[in-house]
Amino acid sequence: MELKPRTPEYWESIHENLCTQVENLSRDLETRNRWDGPSPWIAFKFDWDPANLRAYIERKGLQATIGYGLGLVVRFDELAKRIQSNEQLRSRLNIAERWENEDLSQWMVLRWFDWIFHHEVAHFLCGHLSAGLPKWTEGDRAKGKDTDFTQALEFDADAFAAFSFFTFLEHCLKKNIHQDFYGTNDVGAIFWDFGILFAGLFVEFEKMNPHDKVRTHPTAPQRFVCLIVEGGAAYQAALGRSASAEWTSFTQGITVGLVFSGEDGKRLADLLSSTQLDVAKWKKALLKAGILKKRLLRAPNDWLRR
Repeated sequence: MELKPRTPEYWESIHENLCTQVENLSRDLETRNRWDGPSPWIAFKFDWDPANLRAYIERKGLQATIGYGLGLVVRFDELAKRIQSNEQLRSRLNIAERWENEDLSQWMVLRWFDWIFHHEVAHFLCGHLSAGLPKWTEGDRAKGKDTDFTQALEFDADAFAAFSFFTFLEHCLKKNIHQDFYGTNDVGAIFWDFGILFAGLFVEFEKMNPHDKVRTHPTAPQRFVCLIVEGGAAYQAALGRSASAEWTSFTQGITVGLVFSGEDGKRLADLLSSTQLDVAKWKKALLKAGILKKRLLRAPNDWLRR
């Protein structure tokens, strides 16, 4: 397998695919939530600055604009290249069997930005933005708030993103979108691959924001636990039956992704085994701030209502 040259055309292709991705995801949100307001609900803006590793979302009335920097795309592309150059890991991706000689970097990058989209949109739909704070940029502390409160908002966004991402995934599987690309109806194979991809993403998150440093987010292990717990519950609720087979494949894929990610993967695995969530502290802070009343969209089984 030979990687495609990283030419200007390559980056333009990713840009075009991201535009399409946001457009489709926004349209799905509008349809599933019977949105009758201005469209698109979520617009997209791309910054071609290679030094910009940020993602953001900005509220304008009842609509919002989500933005990514080229630097973040490049960082995710570097991660994709590392996975593909790791033959032990790439060979364990089920998708690699069908696309054996293809550069799968763009496919991986788009899957990761699928998650980023749901996280950013959560800041908007969960009521984190207001006239006093119309824009949320990842890595910035919430205006006028301390780091602990910012971490609580980020956990809230992760919990909603897990619900939204896996609810949308169930919708896509029902329409055979992923199955058509894989050339198989084996949903377990798809969940296995998603587990590997998320393992790689959260290994990268730990490198970007080490757990032992001051951060605006919960630690990468805490965020990963949130995704696994909240995502599993959301997918099963959307499916309407037990999802134990799919979730077993997903967690097995995570294990494989961590095992074959070298020392970075081992470090994250060790951290996961001892991770605890500060749920009570985060919940108290958000309820005191009245976040529930600011929700634009209520998720079933909202963690703040439990």
